[in-house]
Amino acid sequence: YSSTVLNDNDIVTCQLTSGYSCAVPALVTSNSVQITVDPVLTPAVTISIPDNSICAGNTAVFNASPVNGGPLPAYEWKKNGLPVGTSSPTYTDIGLNNNDVITCVISSNANCITVPTANSNTIAMTIYTNPVVALDQTPTLCTGAIRQLDAGAFSSYVWNTGQTSRTINVTAAGTYLVTVTDNNGCNGAGSSTITTMLPQPLGFLPTDTSFCNFASLTLQPYSGYSSYAWNTGANSSSININQPGTYWLEVTDNNNCKGKSTVQVVMKQCLKGLYVPNAFTPNHDGKNDVFKALLFGDIKKYDLIIYNRWGNEVFRSKDPNKGWDGTFKGTESMTSVFVWICAYQLEGEPAKVEKGTVTLIR
Repeated sequence: YSSTVLNDNDIVTCQLTSGYSCAVPALVTSNSVQITVDPVLTPAVTISIPDNSICAGNTAVFNASPVNGGPLPAYEWKKNGLPVGTSSPTYTDIGLNNNDVITCVISSNANCITVPTANSNTIAMTIYTNPVVALDQTPTLCTGAIRQLDAGAFSSYVWNTGQTSRTINVTAAGTYLVTVTDNNGCNGAGSSTITTMLPQPLGFLPTDTSFCNFASLTLQPYSGYSSYAWNTGANSSSININQPGTYWLEVTDNNNCKGKSTVQVVMKQCLKGLYVPNAFTPNHDGKNDVFKALLFGDIKKYDLIIYNRWGNEVFRSKDPNKGWDGTFKGTESMTSVFVWICAYQLEGEPAKVEKGTVTLIR
């Protein structure tokens, strides 16, 4: 007996009528057989992931949910059409690229299936690039200077200093680390290391000083630098001043380090003009042994001539620091009266000539 129209739970029996006239009973019924009819099944599979947009380097876990796969379906995962992974209902990948496509093929071992395999849906991945942090990599910093480290435009920041701002100001050697998060939730990190603190230019102007009321004063640093900035507005290495006050200079050295130095300048009242003694005693006792014309002021020109009573020139000097020791041609002059003439000129004044007498006493 065969049939193609049996239904689930149908019961099949067979009756036998004996051909022997003596058979008792002549009609017998067989045991019954209950029929189980399995439905015809079509296998299918759906794959899923919590989020198909992830950061580069993050782990992606895909799950396959089979339908009519039987008790032990086989799984073949594919990335961009190429087999990957193992025969497992899950697939893990940490090296996905942007626009990679994941699929899965199952082979069903269920009974009465229409086809042996089924293809899943496709999942196209979006892989975000992780943030790149570019911090200043200069290994040196000038003492006293401030360097601002800027991590760039991101959503959040965590520095190893504990700060959570985009920028931090640093003044000391060390390694500065920052972790950033962008709008996609992806993380990046950067570091900056300062290894050497360069000395700051200091104390390069003279100590507080003074100058005479009729003169001027030149201020300049002890050493040479790359650039200069005076509080007067000058940018030369030195300045001439004729007013008292506080003067400061900011310099930049060859390492681009800046420093500032200050000097207080006082104007004092000083003698000005020619003062000539009328006697001297060149007896080698260390007191009043040399005759000098004392000229006070900013000297531009000086010429002192001394004559004896006969009109002979016994001494002449254009150096105001040099005086007459009372000798003439290596011989000591005797006690006498001598005539002097001094021609001089001070800064800002006309030339003058003065004359007088001096007594040499032995």
